[in-house]
Order: sequence, then C-alpha cells, then structure tokens
Amino acid sequence: MESVAPPIALNTPILLVKPPMGLSTPQIFKALDLDRRSTVDPLQLLAGMRESGRVRPDLCVNDLEQPAFDTLPKLLELKQQLQATGLYESVFMTGSGSTIVCVGSDEQPDFVRDDRKLFSASTRLITRAEGQWFSRAQR
Repeated sequence: MESVAPPIALNTPILLVKPPMGLSTPQIFKALDLDRRSTVDPLQLLAGMRESGRVRPDLCVNDLEQPAFDTLPKLLELKQQLQATGLYESVFMTGSGSTIVCVGSDEQPDFVRDDRKLFSASTRLITRAEGQWFSRAQR
C-alpha cells in the first residue's frame, strides 16, 4: 500500500449501480482463474489514467469480473446494458462485486431509474492528506 495522488479530477461524475443480488467474496476468489488474470502492471494503468486524466476502459482492470460474471451472468448483462447507453467513459465492477461503477456521467438511464430493485447513487471521489481522515472534494 502506498499513497498516490488522485489520477483523475476529484469532481469526475460517477454513478454507482447496485443490483439486488450479492456475491460471496470467498466464492468469487475461489472461482478466479489465475490463468485469465491481467498481466498489465497496475502502476502502468495508474500512469495511463494520470497522463490522460481519464478512466479509459482499457485502464480499468478487475480480474474478479470474470468469476463474478461466470457466477452471476445477470451482472454481466447489467454492465453491458450500462455500456450500451453510451453515457459513460468507462463501466466496471467494484472489487468482487456486485456494484457497477459508471465513470464520466452520473446520469441514470431510464432502465436504472425505472427498476426499483436497482440502487443507484451519484458520487464523486474523495481524498485525504497524509495521516488525516477523508474530506469532501471541492466542487
């Protein structure tokens, strides 16, 4: 673990979309196919974001998507639906799931707004000074 400067602007719009179904973290890690993991250096991905100031899809690597989507195909369908809207710069799953992160806009597509089973929230990044707690980003 090390402190890093935010690679993108703190006021970058982000929409979080959480389906009603969850995933077991131990189950997802057990289902992880180590041969299908990314070989890209995470520091290169971070540098790519920092250089471009964007969260391009090729820079968003989550090796746990494969076992999560294999375990819960509806989650892959949700990600693809969100990508297909064209509203977002990048769409990816958090950690071992099941929340989907949509970067570049916090606009809710109609299918998200109309589905009472989906939780969605507009958010922004937060940061902290070394040795201090997190604070709200200035808008």
